[in-house]
Amino acid sequence: MTLNSTSEVSLFQIDTDPQGAVRFSQQVWPLLATPGPLRATDVMAAHGMRFHLLAANAVIDVSSLPTEFVLAVTHGALEFSCDGGSPLVLRPGSLLRGTRIGAAQLRIHAGDHQPCRFAILATGVKIDPGPTTVAEVVTGTSIAYLNNLETAEGRSYCEHRRLPLCWRIGDCLMSETIPLSAFQTVIAAGTLDYDWHPAPQRQIVLVLTGGLAMEYGDGTHSCVLPGDFLVGEDLQGRGHRTRALLGAERLSIFAHLRENRVGGEDSD
Repeated sequence: MTLNSTSEVSLFQIDTDPQGAVRFSQQVWPLLATPGPLRATDVMAAHGMRFHLLAANAVIDVSSLPTEFVLAVTHGALEFSCDGGSPLVLRPGSLLRGTRIGAAQLRIHAGDHQPCRFAILATGVKIDPGPTTVAEVVTGTSIAYLNNLETAEGRSYCEHRRLPLCWRIGDCLMSETIPLSAFQTVIAAGTLDYDWHPAPQRQIVLVLTGGLAMEYGDGTHSCVLPGDFLVGEDLQGRGHRTRALLGAERLSIFAHLRENRVGGEDSD
């Protein structure tokens, strides 16, 4: 992923041609002039989101991917390779749009001899049904996230929660599918100091680069590092205050939730 003069986001595209060969290319999403201090792409359709953790050097079952999707690597490296071409390696901050890539010659595996964590947004006509009957139910692994909430009086606060990775297919763990209504990619400048504001809608904010520091109405503070995420649900009151972390530009995915809460459990 790269930014082109802060006017558009460049991302990778993967699809299959009529002869069944895999093709890699690049495309751009324009950033719109929007109210407030953020630059955002247009709102795009999405129906579900899953988080995945792939063991070092392990291979993904391509058939487990949605028919149409956007993939964001948050930790490690994910390598796409096929016969007769150079591999495409995605690292933290990279975005990939995929359409109908069920080609037998495509191999997707965790690179750099380390685990890889990534998120997949299903963007096709129907919601991704989630793991199939070949998936094994597992326990014991989860991803930490922040949940921004508010009291009945509109005072914001946050809870530390964990999203279970409760399914296994081969060497890949994954969460339940979180229902979405839409998503967009958002850029925040390294100088960001966004005064008190509520969340624009119930949403997951997946931070791909940079980071953010938040202050809440109850006087507490928190940070979201690159690769981590928060769930924003402080919609009615004064909201929270957001600053750039360490003066770094931030690329995020705002995934608009279709239901009230993301499944999970309180952190210890």
